[in-house]
Amino acid sequence: ILHFCCNRSPSKVDDCVKRAEEELGDKKSNLKGFKDAEEFVTSLAKPRKVMFLVKAGSPVDSCIDLFLDLLEPGDVLIDD
Repeated sequence: ILHFCCNRSPSKVDDCVKRAEEELGDKKSNLKGFKDAEEFVTSLAKPRKVMFLVKAGSPVDSCIDLFLDLLEPGDVLIDD
């Protein structure tokens, strides 16, 4: 299983990838970090499923706005 992470803060992507390398050992290649939302979305197989974990309210709206123009009919946004 491959996992992809994306964050508008580049340092958070680096932290996530570093943590995965430490915790996943030989499976560390199962996680790929992206600092660019468009590159992240294009890397996903269709239909794409994008889950975001942000605080309720305007951060959710910002995530929806960020990804909405990059996704196609049939793709799914999941707010957890």
